[in-house]
Amino acid sequence: MGQNRVGAVRNVAVSVLNSFRRGFKSLRAQPRELWMALVIKMLEAYAFGATSFVLVRFLSGDLGLSDTEAAWAYGLSITLLGIYTMFVGVLVDKLGVKKSLVLGTTFLLFSRVMLTFAPSNAFVFLALFGLLPIGQALGLPVLVTGLKRYTNKKSRSYAFSLFHAMLNVGAFMAAPFSDYAKGLWKEEGLTINFWSLGSVQLPVYRAIFFTTIIATAMMFVIALFVREIKVTEEGEVVKVFPNRMTQTSSDPLLPKKWWILLANWFRPFAETARAGRFWQLLLFLILLVGVRALTSVLNGFFPSYFERELGDGARPGTISAINSGMVIFLAPALAFVAVRVGTFRAILIGATMSAVAVFFLTFGAAMSTAVAFVVMYSIGEAIWYPRLNEYVSTTAPEGREGSFMSLIALPMFFVKMSMSGLYGYLLATYCPKEGPRDSGMMWFWVGLMALASPLLAYVFRNVIDKKGSNLPPA
Repeated sequence: MGQNRVGAVRNVAVSVLNSFRRGFKSLRAQPRELWMALVIKMLEAYAFGATSFVLVRFLSGDLGLSDTEAAWAYGLSITLLGIYTMFVGVLVDKLGVKKSLVLGTTFLLFSRVMLTFAPSNAFVFLALFGLLPIGQALGLPVLVTGLKRYTNKKSRSYAFSLFHAMLNVGAFMAAPFSDYAKGLWKEEGLTINFWSLGSVQLPVYRAIFFTTIIATAMMFVIALFVREIKVTEEGEVVKVFPNRMTQTSSDPLLPKKWWILLANWFRPFAETARAGRFWQLLLFLILLVGVRALTSVLNGFFPSYFERELGDGARPGTISAINSGMVIFLAPALAFVAVRVGTFRAILIGATMSAVAVFFLTFGAAMSTAVAFVVMYSIGEAIWYPRLNEYVSTTAPEGREGSFMSLIALPMFFVKMSMSGLYGYLLATYCPKEGPRDSGMMWFWVGLMALASPLLAYVFRNVIDKKGSNLPPA
């Protein structure tokens, strides 16, 4: 009996390894733009992770906001990203991947310089609510479009798994670095010398922001060398010509009447909303918001909770890095799950695991419960997150990926802002800076909201995945 079990485990391991090898062998033939997109994703993941991991503490500590105000500010920045993404979505389709990346990284560079050296709160909020989300809206959703264009069906699932792995490579660097930086620069800060212009003394959180400037500058340089191309199903690389904003009689660039301009701008969104399985996919994404918001919980609110419960010696960044480190390897390795059970079911399985993981934190604030939460959450995330990206991207109509991604994302960001405000309220109520705490109850409510996501998606499965296809038509 024991030998049969060992043989079964060995067969599963061999199957996983062979699937892993076949998938990445198919990626070797893809154009350089695929690997450039992956590097940009890694660098932005570091910059985004380094910022978001300390942002709530920066707002409440350095800027003097309350927990609830900091949470709403955190959520508002995410919501504005959704709004800006919708307005620039059509522009992204017309500009193409390269120009969108160059323009987006330019905005990101200026915003992070402003966030680092801002002389007042007003400049911080201008960067946080203006330049930063505009840059992200221009440059980041188009990476998913690029990934779709740089692969074919044979290599796409593994490319998206590697894409998510690169996200976690960046996050893996960002999270523990925040712990290291806090120990290194907490007392004296970081001194930046501008030679004849003098020097600037940056406190610890702004010193962390300074490192994101370096990462963004590298992204900008890489974006300059991206080509506008597409890989056919036969593996041939062909040029792509974006739908440029040319002035024609049927679609003038600058019509005389403003409402005609507005109608022309929103026409692609209306046409996109009527395409394929848009509304089913939107329902699916809204139902999954409880699980998807756990990323914000881990990056934005878990560090405050952990430091308050365990004191200055707590290492929330190191704990969070477990998540990133595991997903780097698990996301590509577990790509076979979607192949075996289908994309839709794989998302439900992974989302359920991630949601259940939260309940470990209800047993008390300790390293053991925190590690158990992050480990189980990471296994689930490695299954559901890459598959969800694939699910969304393959639903987007050809040539309208930017409009589709923008329209899909907008309601999600409003929901996430509400969730951020709610998490801030729970943090202030159950885990305040001073006074009695009941953190277990806070995590109970967070876990309950997360678990509702896969349960509701399962209830509405016949609406979302009508024919049991598990993957919408491309």
